[in-house]
Amino acid sequence: MAKGLLDELIDRVREKPAPARRRIAEEVHAATRGMVWIPNPGPQTNAYLSEADILLYGGQAGGGKSQLNLGWSVNEVKASAIIFRRELSQTDGLERDGKEIIGTRASFNGTDHEWTWEDGKALKLGGMKDADSWIGHAGREREFIGFDEAGEFLELQVASLLAWLRSDAGRRTRMILASNPPRTAEGLWLIEWFGPWLDESHPLYPTAPGTLRWAIYIGSQEGGHTIWVDGPGEYDHQGEKYSAKSRTFIPASLEDNPYRNNPKYRAELQNLPEPLRSQLLKGDFKAGMSDAANQVIPTAWVRAAQARWKPQPPENIPMCSIGTDPCGGGEDQLVMAPRFDAYYAELIKVPGKDIPVPPTAQAAHQQAALLVRSIARRFHGKALPTFTYRDRGSLISLSHYTTVGSLMGNLTGDVMIEGRFARLTYRMLYRLHQRALHGTLPMLLLMLSDFLQHRAHPRMKPH
Repeated sequence: MAKGLLDELIDRVREKPAPARRRIAEEVHAATRGMVWIPNPGPQTNAYLSEADILLYGGQAGGGKSQLNLGWSVNEVKASAIIFRRELSQTDGLERDGKEIIGTRASFNGTDHEWTWEDGKALKLGGMKDADSWIGHAGREREFIGFDEAGEFLELQVASLLAWLRSDAGRRTRMILASNPPRTAEGLWLIEWFGPWLDESHPLYPTAPGTLRWAIYIGSQEGGHTIWVDGPGEYDHQGEKYSAKSRTFIPASLEDNPYRNNPKYRAELQNLPEPLRSQLLKGDFKAGMSDAANQVIPTAWVRAAQARWKPQPPENIPMCSIGTDPCGGGEDQLVMAPRFDAYYAELIKVPGKDIPVPPTAQAAHQQAALLVRSIARRFHGKALPTFTYRDRGSLISLSHYTTVGSLMGNLTGDVMIEGRFARLTYRMLYRLHQRALHGTLPMLLLMLSDFLQHRAHPRMKPH
């Protein structure tokens, strides 16, 4: 059996003269004095010493990923740290290893899954089972956030907590994503975040392991994306300033961990089914990923369609339809989806704050009417009309008998109405809405149906 890196280093030291061995021992003791946990030589040490703000460490199973998160938290963190697994029940291994490393240096609260030191330092174990579970961890600053098996988390969960990765001035913050290759499509974001090291189609591939690359992360309601930049500093994107953070990837293998590199553990990995075997035994980030059990469209189809898509529609193909979500305002967006035969163009999005139109039914009705006219004019090559919102007032139905509201218009001005007249006006508007949706005859049939039901319905509940 081939010797591991640690054995080779020991053999090299043994070959040195006695004075050189003593000098090496003194240097090692000086470098590790005060360290509760010491990383293994090789990739784990390189990961420990990496200056990256966001580090992806791992690949193969058994490379010491969980130990790196724990070791950094115990040795380097001065205030607050947290290490996540997707489910809190999965932190039992972290708890066991943490107790072995920390010992009696800190007290452990089994209810909160948290170690606390006498000087106020804290290390917590957490889980984020649901997509919005990150909200329960927001609001508390952490100078270190670690993710164990990061490929099992959603991008939203990881990216959201970056906002609370902060500490006092002069104190380093970092995030370590310890992970094997993601096993489901939900973990594809990990390959996008570290494309220069993992994605052969990335323009910065291949980047050497451990090399720092700088990027800004642009978040949105649909998800975020990474923009790679030249170096540290602030960058302007669509009128907003973003601070670049450094990233890197350092692969780890079973051979790098003398505590797990044994025939029994390797045999367990070799007997796994594919693609899990290649993912864990070889650390292959390109090995196949499985889709969720209830996923209708395979991820491979989606990625193939994305690869075929071009930013410009085919030549000589006119726009044949457009879908729209016309209600904007607040955090919502006005979204339009043009279609050119079989080609779907990029969505047109207008931020809600730029739309001086309230998200009401009458606004949507006016926008839909304008859209119909716009499509007709577009087909005939005419100029598109401009939308102007006209507030017609509002009515509120308080019960079967009471309605209040205001009517606005050129003839009436701003008039407050209530009682039966307001109720009658409300019903007329409701019937006009039905006619717009279904046509005149269906609207009349609905009126007749409502009238007959009202006549047949008892005024008092008979039992």
